[in-house]
Amino acid sequence: MKELTRARSLILTIFGITLGLVIWMNMPVDPLPANAHATRIAIDKDAHTATLYDGEKILKVYKVALGTPGPKVAEYDGKTPDGNYFIQSVEPQSTYHMTLPLNYPTVGDMVEAAQHNAHAGGIISLHGVKNGWSWLGRAHRLLDWTDGSIAVTNVEIEEIVRAVPTGTPVSIWE
Repeated sequence: MKELTRARSLILTIFGITLGLVIWMNMPVDPLPANAHATRIAIDKDAHTATLYDGEKILKVYKVALGTPGPKVAEYDGKTPDGNYFIQSVEPQSTYHMTLPLNYPTVGDMVEAAQHNAHAGGIISLHGVKNGWSWLGRAHRLLDWTDGSIAVTNVEIEEIVRAVPTGTPVSIWE
């Protein structure tokens, strides 16, 4: 009887810890005001942050997951590029929860890749977690898992999409 009680207690403890972890991973932290309007986004690859600005005023700083460290040189190298880009569009239906494609590659990116006898690659974007994986919440940031894009939680990308119009400048640096 004592063993059964201990087993139930252990199961309830594990369930409680797991539930608490799932809630923590998905709980919004300091939400962006609904009427916020960002004029630019700065991505700091070393700090793993995306900062939304309205002029010089910081609206919010998000922790992000990126591609593998280092400068992007070629398609399929898995790295997040350095440079100045802008948001081309909003794609609410994509493989990832809401996607903001950037105008990568630029002519400069293509020239850089050609100097390495490579192709610059395709679209780099700011997006949420891959569809079906939203339960990861903030835990997705524990690893750099993207193929060169910038990833935030699904709640965060929804905030960003509301605040960032098409054409918003995005600077990315190490």
